[in-house]
Amino acid sequence: MIRSCICLAGLLACFELAAALSQVLSQQSPLQLDLDADTDRDGFVSHSLREEELEDADGEQGLIVLPNWDDDDPPGTKGHGVPDCLVENRFSQAAFADRKDRFDNEVNGPSDREEDMQVLLLRKVPALPPGARILLRVSPADAEKVRIFDEKDRAVIAPAEAARFISGKAGSPYYEHEVANLAGPADQYLEYHVEGIAPGERLRIELVAVEGDRELARDTVKVRVAPFLLVPNEQPVRQVFTADFRGLPPTFRLTALPGLTVEEDGVRQAASELAPMTPAPPTDTFWQDSLQSGYAQAPGPGRVRTMVLLARLPRGARNFWAPNAQAGISSQVNQDAEANHWLWPNRPSNFLPPPSAPAYPALLGPGVGVFEIPGSAPRSISDYGGNLEVTWPSPEQRSAFGRAVVGREMSAPYRDFLNRQEVQTPLVQLDLGWLFNRHVDDVVYFLGGRQIVVPSPALGEQLLRDLFEAGPNPSRTVFRKGGEVLNGQFTAVEPEGEYFVLMDADADLSRVHPGMYLHIYAGPGRYQTYDIIRSNARALVVQKDIAPLFSYWRTGAVEAPTTASRYVIVEKPLHDSRSGVKVITLPGLFNRDNPKVREFWDQNQAAQEAIDRKILPELRKLSPSGIIRLPVLFHQLSLTPDRNGSAAFTPNLVNGHLLGNTFLMPKPFVQDKSDPFEEAAKKALGAFGTRFVDNYFQFHNYSGEIHCALNLILEPPSGRPFWWETIR
Repeated sequence: MIRSCICLAGLLACFELAAALSQVLSQQSPLQLDLDADTDRDGFVSHSLREEELEDADGEQGLIVLPNWDDDDPPGTKGHGVPDCLVENRFSQAAFADRKDRFDNEVNGPSDREEDMQVLLLRKVPALPPGARILLRVSPADAEKVRIFDEKDRAVIAPAEAARFISGKAGSPYYEHEVANLAGPADQYLEYHVEGIAPGERLRIELVAVEGDRELARDTVKVRVAPFLLVPNEQPVRQVFTADFRGLPPTFRLTALPGLTVEEDGVRQAASELAPMTPAPPTDTFWQDSLQSGYAQAPGPGRVRTMVLLARLPRGARNFWAPNAQAGISSQVNQDAEANHWLWPNRPSNFLPPPSAPAYPALLGPGVGVFEIPGSAPRSISDYGGNLEVTWPSPEQRSAFGRAVVGREMSAPYRDFLNRQEVQTPLVQLDLGWLFNRHVDDVVYFLGGRQIVVPSPALGEQLLRDLFEAGPNPSRTVFRKGGEVLNGQFTAVEPEGEYFVLMDADADLSRVHPGMYLHIYAGPGRYQTYDIIRSNARALVVQKDIAPLFSYWRTGAVEAPTTASRYVIVEKPLHDSRSGVKVITLPGLFNRDNPKVREFWDQNQAAQEAIDRKILPELRKLSPSGIIRLPVLFHQLSLTPDRNGSAAFTPNLVNGHLLGNTFLMPKPFVQDKSDPFEEAAKKALGAFGTRFVDNYFQFHNYSGEIHCALNLILEPPSGRPFWWETIR
C-alpha cells in the first residue's frame, strides 16, 4: 500500500516534470506563424512547400485576386445595382445622398465569396506567449487596394474612408486587424477572404506577432490585384451598346441632333443585326468615350475566373449640357441627364426611353463589373475611350495579349494606370496633337489577321481625280446624300424683298420642292448655296442672306446670281453642324484658283504628311501582316485655341467596328450611286465583309463616327497562356 502510493506520487511528479519541460521548450522555440494562400495559382490552398516558397520569393506575384467590381446581390436586395467592392466615386455620389452608403463593406452572398474573392488561411498556434498580440496588416497605402474579411465575413481591413463606416473599426487602424482567436491546434485554420479594389496593384499582407514593441514572428503573402486588360478587336462580340435616340421629343432632336430622324437611326439598327444589342440612354452621343470595356482574370478552383470590366472614364453627359428653353431643354433636364449618365450602366435608367419600352437595362451584374479610373482629367478629350485601342497578340514580340495604343496627349494619371496593368505594355504612344479629337480611333483600327486600317487623304484625292477625268461633267456634284434633281442656267432672276425669284424656262421645275438645295457652279454667285423655301412649275424662291451661312466653298463677298449663273439642284447635300453646305461640283473641287479649294487640299496634304511621319512608322514597328489604306478626306477645325486640328471631312471609314467578320463603317457620301470610296474600301478589306451605314447627321457632324458611337463588350480570351504565365 505504501509502495503503490510512492509509485503514484512518482508518476504525478513525472507528469509535472514533462509539463514544465514542454513549457520551457515552447518558450525557447521560435514562434511560427503561417499565413497561407493560393500562391502557386492552382485554385487551391494546398499548404505545399511550393506555395511557401512562392509566398516569399522575390519577383513573384504571389496570390492573385479579382478586382471585385461586379454585382452579386439578387434583384430586390439592398446591394443590388452596386458594385461589390464599392468605394466613393462619381457613381456612389450620384446614387447615395448619405455618405455612409457609398461603400460596400460586405460579403455579398456565397457567390461573391466563392467566385470573386480569394482565401487567406491563418494557421492556428498551439501555444502563444503571454502578452503576445497577433496582427493581420497591410501598409496604409495598400489598404486602398483591397478589403479583407474575417471568418465571420466581417470587413476587418478596408480603405481609410470605407473603414470609417465599419462597426468596430472606429478608433482602430483601418489597415490592420488584431486576430484574437488564433490559439488552437496546428491543424486548424481561420478562413479569411480578400477582394481586390484597384486593378493591377501589388501589395503585401502580413501576419505578425508582437509583444510590446518587439516583433516575435511574421509571415507574409504577396498579392497582385488582377490587371484590367483590353480585348483585341478580333475576339467575338458578346454585346453592343449605343445610345437609343427614339425616345427624344422632336424638339429635343432639332437641338441635340440637327437633321436626325428616327428612321435614320441606322447605326443602332445595323449593329443590332450583327450582334446582341443593349440600348443605352441618350445622355451621350458617343458611349465609346465614357466607358472602356475590358476584363480581369485570376486563378480559381477547377477553372480560371473571368470578370468583364467596364472602366468608367471622366466624360459626362453631353447631349443636354446647354439648356434651351425653345426646345424644352431645361436646366432640370440637364441635371437629370448628368445624374443618369453616372447611374447607368450600374442601374437601369428611365431617362427618355422610347415609347412603350422598358427602362434601359443595366450592364452591371454577376461577372460584369463597372469601376472608375482614378485621376484622369475630366476636361481632357485625350482621356476619353476613343483614345485607347489594343493591338492583336504578338507572342514573338513578347506581347501575348497585345499592346495598348494611346495618344501621347493622354494625361499622366490615366497613362500611369495603364502602365501599372503591365501586361499590355510598353504602351504604343502615337503623336495625335495634330488631330482635332486627338483620338487613336481616328487614325487606326486593328483588324484580325494582324492587319491595320489607316486613313489616306492621298488615296481619297486620287479616287476623286480619277472620277473627274473619267467624265468631266461640269455639273457633276459630290458630297451629297440625295441624287441630283436637275441642272441648268437661269433665264431670269428677280429680287423680291429679302428673296430671289429664280426661273429657268428650259427646265421642268415641277420636280423641285422646298427642302432641296441649289448650288451655283458657274457665273455670278459661283460656289454659293441656298436652300429652296418655295417653288412652283415656273420659279424657285431662295432667301438672299442665307448664302453666307450655307456656302461652304464660297470665298469673298456674296454675289447676286444672274442669267449667266449656272446651277445644279440636289435632293440632300451634306452639311456641317453650323449648316455650311459641302456640296460642290467635281470641276470646282479641283479648281485651285478658288482659295477655299486650295486651302482644302493643302489641309489634306498636311494630314497625309502627319499620318506618314507620325503614325505609320510606329505602326510598322508592330510587324503587321498588312496596312490597309482607306480613302478619307480631312479639313481643319477650330473651336478654341486649345481645341483645333485636323478632322475627317468625309465620314471616316477607319472609325468603324468589326462585328464578327463584318467591318461596319460610316457611309462616305461621295456619290449617291457607285461611290468610289465605298468601292475602294470593299476591295481593300478583301476577306472582311463590309457594311456602310448613314451616320452623317447623327455622329459625323459631331466629330465622331461608328467606333465612337458603338461600344463593344468582346469575349475575353479563355485559354492559355494566362497573363500570370507571361509576366513576373
